[in-house]
This record gives sequence, structure tokens and C-alpha cells, in this order.
Amino acid sequence: VGTIVHAMENKPRIPVLWLHGLECTCCSESFLRSGHPLASDIVMSMISLDYDDTIMAAAGDQAEEILHDIVRDYRGAYLLAVEGNVPLANDGMACIIGGRPFRKKFEEMARHAKAIIS
Repeated sequence: VGTIVHAMENKPRIPVLWLHGLECTCCSESFLRSGHPLASDIVMSMISLDYDDTIMAAAGDQAEEILHDIVRDYRGAYLLAVEGNVPLANDGMACIIGGRPFRKKFEEMARHAKAIIS
């Protein structure tokens, strides 16, 4: 048990970016309402949920800056969670986030992720 406690206290938590494409937020709802483990335990002890525009305080330019900071600081070491789909028709114009199609944001974040959860 002491080894596990030491690892949890000293090992950096994996940065997670949670993007939202065309979706109904049911994945977020399911995650937030989970009972075992609790979402709060996951976020506070297991991962570093650095970006999730549904539950984060930052918005607009500040939120976009967080994405760029994560890519810069954790290139190849962060997990990308994607809720919903990436619209492809009409050059992705059905889902605009931060002034550009979600498809572009997804491609940029996916290019540098360690793994993608969809």
C-alpha cells in the first residue's frame, strides 16, 4: 500500500483534453453522475482534466489558450477524449468552435495526443 500511495503522491497525473463535437452531452452527464469511481475522485486523484469546455471555468480566448499550452507542454503525452462526432460535410461548417470548424481543432489536438478516446 505504501508504494501505491507514494506513486499517487509523486507521479504526475496524465493531462486529458475533453473536446465536444456534435453531441448531446450525454457522455459528460454519464461521467459526472458515475458512482464508482466518483467523477471527483477521477479528476482529483487519477487524471488532470485540463480542458473540458462543459465544466471548466475558462471560456473564449482563455480556454483556447489552455489547449495550445497543453499541446506545447505535453506534446505526445496527453490523452484526447472526444465526445460526439466530427462533422465532415460542408467542410465541417456545422460545428464552429473558437471561430473555426471543430474538425480543424480535432485534427490539431489529435495529431499530438498520446491516445484518443472517442
